[in-house]
Amino acid sequence: MRARGFTAERFGELHPAGQLARNLSLTVGEAMHGRGEVGSAAEDTPVKQVVIAMTRFPLGAACVLAQDGVLLGLITDGDLRRALEAHDDIRGLRACDVMTRHPATIGPEAKLLEALRLMEDRPSQISVLPVVDGAGIWLGLVRLHDIYKVEHPLAARGSVGATDNRSTRG
Repeated sequence: MRARGFTAERFGELHPAGQLARNLSLTVGEAMHGRGEVGSAAEDTPVKQVVIAMTRFPLGAACVLAQDGVLLGLITDGDLRRALEAHDDIRGLRACDVMTRHPATIGPEAKLLEALRLMEDRPSQISVLPVVDGAGIWLGLVRLHDIYKVEHPLAARGSVGATDNRSTRG
């Protein structure tokens, strides 16, 4: 491929219905779950309330926010399990006690391939990424599952051989 100058982008052009083409052309903003679809909490929210929010919006995580909407941290299902392991009684814990501060984030304009690499090309792989704007204001969440699930807009219209009928999130 290198000798011929055949790039992943060119492959995507030739196979527009494939996963690689979707990951190269679609953005995080097209696949993410917006604010109304994701659990969120303030730093001082009791962990019980965070669990309730995560149950209401079962995406595997809740975002911890400042009053101005800036992302402060992320609480995943794994963070909750570790809190249960470390504490006999979690009733007094707050979101700030169990959250991952300054989690990896991504912007809505980033390509899905960039999000995928950010999640997987690290010592400890992650399955969710908070989506923030340039000022750190929280916009939503994208999951690894969403990257593989999202359908290319051309495939949704039937112009490209789609294999499923799921629509693009936005």
